[in-house]
Amino acid sequence: MTVNLKILITFLLLIFSKTVFFSQINNISEDQVRSELSKRGLTEDEVQKALIDNGIDPNSLENPTPEQIMQIQTIVEDLEKKKKAAQVQPEAKKTEITKTEEQIKDSIKTEIQESRIEAEEVKKISKIYGHELLNLPPKSKSDNIRVNDNYIMGPGDNISIAIWSNYAQLDNTYTIGDDGYIQFDRLYLRKRVYLSGLTYSTARTKIEQFLSQYMKFNKGEISIDLESSRNIKISIYGEVILPGSYDVDATQTVFEGIKYASGVTNIASVRNIKLIRANGKVQNFDLYKYISDPSVAYNFFLQDNDLIHIPVADKIVEIEGAVKRQLSFELIDNEGIEELLVYAGGYTSDAIKDKFQVERFVGDKKVYIDVDLKNTGENGRNFKLQNGDIVTVRKISAKAENFFTITGSVYNPGKFENKNGVKLSDAFNMAGLKPDTKMDFAFLIRYDDIKGNEYVKINIDTVLANIGNPMIDFTIKNKDEIIIWSNKRFSDDAYFEVTGAVRGDSKKYNYGINKSIDVAEAIVLAGGLSRNASDIAFIHRKDPLKGFDIQYIRINIKNVLEDPNSSDNIALEPFDNLEVLPENLFSENTFVHIYGAVNNPGEFQYGENMSLLDLVTMAGGFKLGASSNNIEVSRIVIQNNNPVKVIVSKLEMNKDIESFDSDVKSYLLEPYDNVYVRYIPDFSMQKIITIEGEVKYPGNYSLSSKNEKVSDIIQRAGGLTTEAFTEGATLYRNMDDTGYIIMRLEDAMKYNKSKYNYLLKDKDLITIPKIKDFVSIIGATKVYERYKAEIATSRTGVNVPYHKGKRAKYYIDGYAGGLDDNALKKDILVEYPNGEVKKSTNYGFFSVSPMVKKGSIIKVIPKLEKKNVDKDEKEVDWNKIVSDSVAQISTIMTLVILFKTLSQ
Repeated sequence: MTVNLKILITFLLLIFSKTVFFSQINNISEDQVRSELSKRGLTEDEVQKALIDNGIDPNSLENPTPEQIMQIQTIVEDLEKKKKAAQVQPEAKKTEITKTEEQIKDSIKTEIQESRIEAEEVKKISKIYGHELLNLPPKSKSDNIRVNDNYIMGPGDNISIAIWSNYAQLDNTYTIGDDGYIQFDRLYLRKRVYLSGLTYSTARTKIEQFLSQYMKFNKGEISIDLESSRNIKISIYGEVILPGSYDVDATQTVFEGIKYASGVTNIASVRNIKLIRANGKVQNFDLYKYISDPSVAYNFFLQDNDLIHIPVADKIVEIEGAVKRQLSFELIDNEGIEELLVYAGGYTSDAIKDKFQVERFVGDKKVYIDVDLKNTGENGRNFKLQNGDIVTVRKISAKAENFFTITGSVYNPGKFENKNGVKLSDAFNMAGLKPDTKMDFAFLIRYDDIKGNEYVKINIDTVLANIGNPMIDFTIKNKDEIIIWSNKRFSDDAYFEVTGAVRGDSKKYNYGINKSIDVAEAIVLAGGLSRNASDIAFIHRKDPLKGFDIQYIRINIKNVLEDPNSSDNIALEPFDNLEVLPENLFSENTFVHIYGAVNNPGEFQYGENMSLLDLVTMAGGFKLGASSNNIEVSRIVIQNNNPVKVIVSKLEMNKDIESFDSDVKSYLLEPYDNVYVRYIPDFSMQKIITIEGEVKYPGNYSLSSKNEKVSDIIQRAGGLTTEAFTEGATLYRNMDDTGYIIMRLEDAMKYNKSKYNYLLKDKDLITIPKIKDFVSIIGATKVYERYKAEIATSRTGVNVPYHKGKRAKYYIDGYAGGLDDNALKKDILVEYPNGEVKKSTNYGFFSVSPMVKKGSIIKVIPKLEKKNVDKDEKEVDWNKIVSDSVAQISTIMTLVILFKTLSQ
């Protein structure tokens, strides 16, 4: 029989019972097996690889055990699931998801666009002040409710009450019932308190007074808060966009309630909004009063079955011009211009105050009425406005004229008041002339709208020398402008630079009026030469107007300093840069390197007569693991411009660098030498592991060899105690962030060559707990029917005795009342103390739960919420499948036999 055929026959273990298999194996053809594989969507290679990956050798399955058959079935079922999942068309899903995302985006875009269009339309249609506030979206319900003391309590409101005194503790939430009461349910406090219809403030006082009769606490040791509010039904009619009934949060006021109807129309009143209570009481809500004092809104908390009616605005007046809000406002009886001005935010700074013009329709004509508020007559302070009036507040259009202007080279440029006949000398004193002012020339521009501008030339020196002379120090007229310049405006701002090896901080100097300075003078001006100055300097000669032209002039500094009349001591020109080159510019900065087992390896600047001993000393000496008898020095050699070659020398040193020998001391380094200090072969510091729990001597241990195992270290720790729970032992490895490693300590201690007897590594942690001789059951069971809540719940489970050789289902039925209706019967998990997890083996029509060990946790997984499935998808004709597939019938027979075998 070939290997491939053995794999195929192995697969039939999933289809035929053991009896059928061993009695008819010679009658099964390869074609039959391959046909069955094809039905399941599998290939020979895939089955072979899956078995080998899971540690099963197909060649060794001549007489498989029931456990092996169960393991093989699990492997093949997982393989089938993966194949089916891979065949799902991801592109179709991706297209569907993408389509959904696009639909969502389009929907959001449409809503945003509609909101923008609606907002713009509101702006265009309605200019009545207040509409824009009522047309905002309603606020979402907040988790942190803050209400006024006037809020009316009612059924559905949730009140949180907390008391934290030394004598009493309470922390609970109570709901006002339909009967209007909250119910306290403590053993010593089975009372109720009626709160419906009370204000929030009154309700808190009543609760506190009530609890003080039964519990002891001080004033600051109780907290009573509205945690969440009820929903109520209100109706909104009149001039709103969407009239009708709405469910709203009871903490909302009339102002917020109107927004649920999508806002108001462009003719809606904002001053005469009616709140009609269920008992017939009517309150008038004035939005303008709310804007000026928002606290009035708390008198308008909504209640169940309230009706809000918004009538048509009766008296609309528009105001424009020099006011802060140029809008239309709704006025009520007896309100006039004064009230309108308050609503409009008052005057702007350029308004002509107290004078208005009213545009009004009288009969079939338009008339204009001028109003002066200072007039106490009928056409003044008590002037009343009518619907449709347009009030205009004019702006001050006249410009200031009583000023003159000084600009330019003065300390205080700007405009100055022209009063009492200001003269030119006065103006100069007021503005303050700067030292660099050009005193022989200035201009006065005299503006005249009729004759045109006049330009007057001024000599400042002459004016200051003839103060009071009306012909020279004449009087300035309104709007005159004096322009004063500095001397720099009429000359090039030339400079020269001295850079490089000089002492001075200032590198840039004004060229000067005489325009004559030589190299020697420039060096003195820059503080003289620095210590690292060479005898070479360069003049970089460049005119800013000729950016691409530059000239380099070499200067011998030594000649300049020894003989001022030397030809090198030339005169500098504007924009020259005298650069004195430093001495170290012509020398190369050289280094040596030391690597390996020294305390401070790295790069060090080379020094004359520097020895190997010097370098090792500067590097902090040798490390403990250094092999000082195996030091290499790598050196590059250049001779007569020939190619570089590398020479490697091997040296020995005493680790105690203070007791050196003359040979090492005399070994001198050269620039760019690389020194390598090797480590002793196989050198490493002690490796520490920790063992904790049930051994005789727990604690930290150093590994004595690279091959020390788990069993070795436990023996060094004095062996296991009588309380040791080997099934729950764990090994945690810090190296490379490995984490927990599954361990079976009993195997490791019994067989030295056990695969669980791991070689230990640095910082390993072995934990051996005390014996845990019970089993825990958690999840979707009926434990709540078997035990009272103090012992077990469906969430926390129950702890029960261990029974040797029993499976999880035995414990669930015997101790937890069986599986809950919401349990996944085929997905029972067992978590073993060492961290391993096994789940039930599913055979189609039934499943076999895992074996249980001491200290195990049995987990029953609850069902997830089922999605709606078409009826056609749920109904399967099993009779047809069974009758059409001999292999399937054999599978059922096999599983029945296996189940009986495993249950024994």
